[in-house]
Amino acid sequence: MAGETVAMSLPSIGDNAERLLEIIESGHPSRRMTVKRDGRTFEVSALNWAELELAFRQPQPVLAACVAGLVRNGFIDSERTFASLWQALKGKEPPTFYWITPAGLTFLKRLVDTPPSRNEPGLKSTPVDLDSVEEYAKYLGYDLTRYGLGVACLSLKSGYSQLETASRLALVTLAWDVKEAGTDIVTLIAFVPHARSMVDILTQYQKQHPGLMREELFKNDALAMLKVVMVDQDQRAWIERVLSDPTIASERVANSRIDYRKLSRGA
Repeated sequence: MAGETVAMSLPSIGDNAERLLEIIESGHPSRRMTVKRDGRTFEVSALNWAELELAFRQPQPVLAACVAGLVRNGFIDSERTFASLWQALKGKEPPTFYWITPAGLTFLKRLVDTPPSRNEPGLKSTPVDLDSVEEYAKYLGYDLTRYGLGVACLSLKSGYSQLETASRLALVTLAWDVKEAGTDIVTLIAFVPHARSMVDILTQYQKQHPGLMREELFKNDALAMLKVVMVDQDQRAWIERVLSDPTIASERVANSRIDYRKLSRGA
């Protein structure tokens, strides 16, 4: 009877809102914020709106409705930071950060304690998952940055596999490196064999372990990898397309393990 009472006491917020609450509960792996509520100061691991969009992968109206519902139930809290001088000069609004409340944690705990009636979407960003992403990234020629690990957590939480996540981070870094190379033709030429090698590696994974990466994502990433290194009239457009997501491209997610100048000389 006690279990039935707990189940009846749970508010109905919908599967989307529950998934979003789980994402917010996981927080950011490297960001800590100090907030003050009811005279008490404490630290939270908060996510900003762009990071919620990246992890949630739902249309803006759905995300906004879920956030509003979670706030209404007291399951999450938020705080807008002060605008920096640069943001003020650019006319940009300071970001708002969201974190889970004790009521939200209690709600999730009760869901765990109640026999599940739904399939959990996505993957959990456990240390083992992140280790796998880092390992795949190394095979592709990259070392993840601290920011990249945070993005990887959000990607795993939103349902992308370890290889899909590593491939995306590798693609973004490749586009970033090509953009920074500018008109240095020696370096630009050296990107080509790296891109082809990455496509070969992903192709091999697809043949041997097809469940590691969805076919449509493999095709999209493989095509983009080749397009961003191809020196032609479409190259710039492809680079900008890959770097169009401000969350994944606002900071370096990885660094290349390859010395492109040595590669271009065949060393």
